Amino acid sequence: MSICVGTEILQDEAFHNGIKIGLLNYICESPVRCEAIFTFLKTAFKQNQDPEEKHFLGILLGEYGDSRGIPVLRKYLESLLRTAPTQRQALQEIASAIYKLGGQYEDLMHI
Repeated sequence: MSICVGTEILQDEAFHNGIKIGLLNYICESPVRCEAIFTFLKTAFKQNQDPEEKHFLGILLGEYGDSRGIPVLRKYLESLLRTAPTQRQALQEIASAIYKLGGQYEDLMHI
């Protein structure tokens, strides 16, 4: 039986988002992988309203290594290209996350 480390804290409303993001950062750098963590990471990314936190969660989604994150990151990159086209570093970081997952982004760069 496999235990998915960290999921209890990620689901606990008593913990601040910063703590959860820190834990996700740690998990993404570890070999720990499970469906519950991927789902939480993807949901946290999609629902986050803070631009800096959302961007960092996007980078973590790429680091986590699950190719199911590609569509969400492509949508986010498309949004960044519309709203913040001069933020080259942010664009490159998300493009890199998509690439790490095996996705393509070049078609979006010509919007």
